[in-house]
Amino acid sequence: MTINELTAAECSEFLSRVSLGRLACSLDDQPYVVPIFLAHDAGYLHALSTVGQKIKWMRKNPKVCVQVDEIQSQSQWTSVVVNGQY
Repeated sequence: MTINELTAAECSEFLSRVSLGRLACSLDDQPYVVPIFLAHDAGYLHALSTVGQKIKWMRKNPKVCVQVDEIQSQSQWTSVVVNGQY
């Protein structure tokens, strides 16, 4: 299997066409990962949520990570990880 790194432009294009990802946040050394629907626009990821555990945690620790992938087969897939702030 060959792993190729995507350019920033390829990551942006990929994020523009996917809508489902996983949001990771943490609080008090406890990670929390949940699926989210998202949209990419002008270098930002947008998502909507009601107030719950992830919103409460992100308000206390705004460091987050979003992972999005597109799987065609076990040997053919694309994955993008974005680190950012809530």
